[in-house]
Amino acid sequence: MQPRTFSLRYRPQIFEELFDQEHIKRTLINAIERSKLAHAYLFTGPRGVGKTTTARILAKSLNCEKGQGAHPCNQCSACIEITASKSMDVLEIDGASNRGIDQIRDLRENIRYLPTGGRYRIYIIDEVHMLTTEAFNALLKTLEEPPRHVIFVFATTEPHKVPATILSRCQRFDFKRIPAHVIAERLSMIIAKENLDLDKDAIALISEIADGGLRDAESVLEQITTFKEGRITALDVTELLGIVPQERFVGFLKVLRGGSEKEILLFLEEIFKQGYDVAEYYFGLIRFIRSLLLYRLGINKDDFGVLGSEALSEAENHHPKNLAKILERFLRAEEVFKKSLEKTILIETISLSLLYTDNEQNQAHQKINPPQTPRSNPSPVKEEPETDTPSGSKETSKQEHETEKGEQLATKKEEPGKPSSLSSLWKSFLVELSQEQSFLTLALNSSALLQENENTLHIGITGSKFNLDIIEHDKNDLERRFSEIANRRVRLVFEILEKEEEKTDAKKMENTSVDDILDIFKGEIIR
Repeated sequence: MQPRTFSLRYRPQIFEELFDQEHIKRTLINAIERSKLAHAYLFTGPRGVGKTTTARILAKSLNCEKGQGAHPCNQCSACIEITASKSMDVLEIDGASNRGIDQIRDLRENIRYLPTGGRYRIYIIDEVHMLTTEAFNALLKTLEEPPRHVIFVFATTEPHKVPATILSRCQRFDFKRIPAHVIAERLSMIIAKENLDLDKDAIALISEIADGGLRDAESVLEQITTFKEGRITALDVTELLGIVPQERFVGFLKVLRGGSEKEILLFLEEIFKQGYDVAEYYFGLIRFIRSLLLYRLGINKDDFGVLGSEALSEAENHHPKNLAKILERFLRAEEVFKKSLEKTILIETISLSLLYTDNEQNQAHQKINPPQTPRSNPSPVKEEPETDTPSGSKETSKQEHETEKGEQLATKKEEPGKPSSLSSLWKSFLVELSQEQSFLTLALNSSALLQENENTLHIGITGSKFNLDIIEHDKNDLERRFSEIANRRVRLVFEILEKEEEKTDAKKMENTSVDDILDIFKGEIIR
């Protein structure tokens, strides 16, 4: 009677059937054929990559009655019993449920007995990291000097939890995740044998969801075949597993590229109303944007999964730097997202901060730097040779030129002949930035001007280092925009204020905040 599940029915029975673990297959086959076996092996790696299956194939190779080396016949009584988990010489122990010292003591007593039919007694302990410290200590002496007829095979997904004293007594083999295209090939073979009907996008999606675990992919395939009769599409897979469809991510980028605040909030509200898991949407969006970024950079298609035609078309509307910026913004908020009780609001906030395109930034800049109105008798400023211009005339011309710059760039009216200072321009710049409502403006709200040099502004940031990291990320853009306003190259230096400086600055702000507002808006106090 055949096993009911795909993962058991199509389980590899010889080394050649193992998928994408060439380094392990070659080493074990050579060890068997050259009779250089170790007394203990440790198989590590993610779930569903073939650790226990490899242990069984190793056991059959060692105890096969026909003795064909690393190629068991799968027909003799020993091979059949091992395949059916009925062999007296191959014991599979669940480390999670047999984790105490008493079970290990029983094991130590039993290993003294010779095999009943085969050449070796093989103990396969799955999830060995679940054993207690006392149980591991009881194993030490046995692992150091085991009987010649005993071989231990330990399997674990968390090798860092296994004591170093155990690791040093084992040969370790690290199983890697199986690539999506290899899983797709395996699924296609099963589909052909089972006479199923799945389109290529559905197979590719299942392979990607499996995250390197072949057993997970086979389980999903079996589940999807009971979900629907007839041809199965990628949309059926997303519906069954509750995955956010790729079209939702494409729609998000479209709204982000050309929508308004209202449109993006309504879009997100509609998604969450449909019952999609918020975390699934958040991390799915991160993976999708990464896939678009790799596509725009010309990376091989196998490295980033499946992208539909609509996604590829939308990718052409985004520069790789823009995609990297969106990806970085979501990744930077990942820890906050995990701890947040209002995850939907956090996603909305991040989305709004990303909504402001370069176009809108240019519009904001135009508000700070209005175009110069033509004068009645415009005359270009000509730079006279230094030898022909007296020192006094040269200084007067330079002052007049700086005065014209101040009149063009300042948002308030300046006194005739008095150039705009960097500090006053910075205050006006902050007022305009506050209208953008991004993480950057929130971080700059806690800033204070510390020092002004000729072409440098020293700005202190209060609060955590998180605010400083946000500002440093966009520092180049800030310097560019402010330099255009000041009409010269200005360097911005940001630093975190110490506690004493924060207190001093707070007192200073209490005394000067009203004066700053009056200075910016040319107001007066009415008593």
